[in-house]
Amino acid sequence: MLREDAEDRRFAYRPTVQFIAHFGYVEIAWCRENTPMAEQHASRVAKSRRQGSPYLRVFALAAEGMADAVAKRYPDAVNALEKGLEFLRKSTAATEYETEMMANLAECHYRSGAFERARIIARRRSTSPGRGIVDCRNADLPSSALRDGHPERRRAGDEVEALFRRAEDLIRSRARGSTMRC
Repeated sequence: MLREDAEDRRFAYRPTVQFIAHFGYVEIAWCRENTPMAEQHASRVAKSRRQGSPYLRVFALAAEGMADAVAKRYPDAVNALEKGLEFLRKSTAATEYETEMMANLAECHYRSGAFERARIIARRRSTSPGRGIVDCRNADLPSSALRDGHPERRRAGDEVEALFRRAEDLIRSRARGSTMRC
């Protein structure tokens, strides 16, 4: 955990140092579906936004969206993530995080039952180069959205199978070339 004692105060003037740890905890809370943790650390990321850095603003909006999603406030989550993406594109700050934000946005639509919107967003990013697990999420989410929400599931079956195969291939290829263990 972050320690807020005299030893750590030497970094207090560096908002980026503070935000990195708190943002990491927001991501952990997302994975664990831990609303109190997500909200607590998202508020800390939001405080770093006060420094005026466009980079920190993008991540503050992403953290807010993730915390809202964990709390199942999907309209608020979508709003925060869309604002963050809009600002990211306008300012060109934190462009390396765009793929992840799009995956989170697609997942929020998926969790709220907006399967078609989730599929469209995830497919838009699935053709762009991503990062590891984001590639897998972007291949898996449209297939799940098709499977769960497509009105003509029989016709969607071939596309669903192709997308699931792509996700599986990405997972296998990442596992062969990776030393990281989950």
